[in-house]
Amino acid sequence: MSREVKIEFLNPSGKWELLSEFNMEYLSMHKDRTLSGTTRAGTSTTFRAIAVDSGEVLDMWHSDEG
Repeated sequence: MSREVKIEFLNPSGKWELLSEFNMEYLSMHKDRTLSGTTRAGTSTTFRAIAVDSGEVLDMWHSDEG
């Protein structure tokens, strides 16, 4: 059973904003993209992955490249 996950990022005003939603199997790929700064969230921000069904925070990381 695949699990739906969403990635959120901390925007400049200090609020969590949705970046994308996808199946759990793609989390690693999306995390790599955020760490390389190839998303609309840019660089030097905090990200978190959340299980859509439970709201559980599965992972949190910071991209400080750039």
